[in-house]
Amino acid sequence: MSPDRRGQLLILLAALLWSTGGMCVKLLGDLGPWAVSGGRSALACLIFLALLRGEVFPRREQRRWVMAGAGIYAFVVTSYVVANLLTTAANTIILQYTAPLWIALAGWTFIGVRPTARELVSLTIGGTGVVLCLAPSLTLSVSSGSPSRAMLGDALALGSGVGFAALTIVLRKLSRSEHGNLTVELARAPLQCMFWGNLLAALIGAPALIGAGGAAPALSWLILVYLGLFQLGSGYWCFQRGLRTTRALTASLLNLIEPVLNPLWVALAVGEIPHAGTLFGGAAVLAAVVTLLLAPRRGNRTPGR
Repeated sequence: MSPDRRGQLLILLAALLWSTGGMCVKLLGDLGPWAVSGGRSALACLIFLALLRGEVFPRREQRRWVMAGAGIYAFVVTSYVVANLLTTAANTIILQYTAPLWIALAGWTFIGVRPTARELVSLTIGGTGVVLCLAPSLTLSVSSGSPSRAMLGDALALGSGVGFAALTIVLRKLSRSEHGNLTVELARAPLQCMFWGNLLAALIGAPALIGAGGAAPALSWLILVYLGLFQLGSGYWCFQRGLRTTRALTASLLNLIEPVLNPLWVALAVGEIPHAGTLFGGAAVLAAVVTLLLAPRRGNRTPGR
């Protein structure tokens, strides 16, 4: 098997592992979101500790970026779990996958990079998809006269997408030197960010996990172990190994199987069927992301390199 094909298979495996997150979180609903988030991240810490071989402290010049990224990462993984238990898994994953759209919008707003016509179309389609996904919970909130659980979950999921966009920017900053050379220290920095982010998320959820642990059945613990060691930790390991021989564009397109499969596993496991608005909105968001990913790069550079 060629290195390129092996890398693509690792990216696919990572997406498959990540796609089971919504199903597992739904099955652990009795533990509560904070306990699930804390336990999942505590176990994932072990994976990142092993990948780093104990080298968890960043260099002084990278410390600020690593800690900032860790805080954002902790918010992303925690809000993902909480959102899954407040709204549908489909809404959670689709709204989180708006991250590429937020990155494009940030470049336009803060850096002054003028978007191309295709990027403008992508942002318009994606925005329409977000509105369609939010429509059911907005309607419910208006009719009840107060924000519903679903509305709060959708807001957290959308915030998770914004957070993931910011995290992507931080990780790219950590992975690049001024001269564009990838050194061992630079390659280690993103993993250090993941380690400290998971540790922070674990500490946030620790009180709830301790409180719920005594009453949790053995099956719940097994699912939680799978979430931390495999769905999150091993999923990221497969992803970062696959990226060594896979173009970023190819990896991003392969990863789109996650928002497709995630609601399917949830529907099969717990019978949760997405709203019609989510189905149409999700299709619009995915179409917008694909359009954005396939947009020609400025300066005729090869996409994804």
